[in-house]
Amino acid sequence: MKTQRLVLMVVTVVVLANCGGSSAEPIGRIDPVSDQPRPAIGSEWDSRAATTLPRSLVDEPIVDEMVVVEWGFAELMARRIECSRDPWSCDIDELAVAESPAHRDLDEVFQRRRRYGITASMKGSLVYEVEGIDEIAPDLAHVSVCINDDVVLTMRVPGGGPPAIFDESVSSYRMVFVTQRTTTGWRWVEFETINRVMGADLCDEV
Repeated sequence: MKTQRLVLMVVTVVVLANCGGSSAEPIGRIDPVSDQPRPAIGSEWDSRAATTLPRSLVDEPIVDEMVVVEWGFAELMARRIECSRDPWSCDIDELAVAESPAHRDLDEVFQRRRRYGITASMKGSLVYEVEGIDEIAPDLAHVSVCINDDVVLTMRVPGGGPPAIFDESVSSYRMVFVTQRTTTGWRWVEFETINRVMGADLCDEV
């Protein structure tokens, strides 16, 4: 098993599936973990902005496989943000391997959000830190992440009017994402919450 420890400052925009009822809409940025500098994937989240890869990622080969996994994971997070802002346009196949546990879980989340008009507001933020990557096979990796989340989810009100607050809880949790490389890019296979607390910051623990 090939393991690399990553200690990152969070600054790229990212989003996760709603875990245990808490909101999951991130704002952050990942600092470089390799010897060569590379630009951040994004800056402050703007729902009107399209997420694109930096030119360096396209033009220059990346030798370190762990960096490849990290960037694939960051792309998935960016797509998950778009789904959170607009669940009606979300394609689960762009996030997870078909018929996998992750695909089923995300499909349930977004079916519920579409049914009740639940979307992520611009209030609050979610920041994550990739704490480690374990390569368990050539095209399969465990990505360990710590997350702090205080994003406010809102719900559409029948008959119009301002949206109502659906979830404004504050939570912190550690998760492991099983991430697989496919012919169309990296996709989640499964994710598990290892630890979760309300009103505290697990990521600040020494």
